Amino acid sequence: SSLLLGLTDAEAAEVGRRMPARLLAAGECLFREGDVPDGLYVVASGSVTARMRRRWPGNVPTWRAGWSSPGTVSA
Repeated sequence: SSLLLGLTDAEAAEVGRRMPARLLAAGECLFREGDVPDGLYVVASGSVTARMRRRWPGNVPTWRAGWSSPGTVSA
């Protein structure tokens, strides 16, 4: 992955050891808007969709804000 580009194999392995895996079921929420940040998430397999709610008086439709899959770096 380009995220680890420039690291030696030993350095990349150390990053991997310090990043616990978190497995999610389809449709499971990783975090919600307004949650206190608790880390950096890297998609190792599968995909993830970010959704937000627009706040208009009397209308809060959900819309897709982004999508990521393995090898994608998003900010």
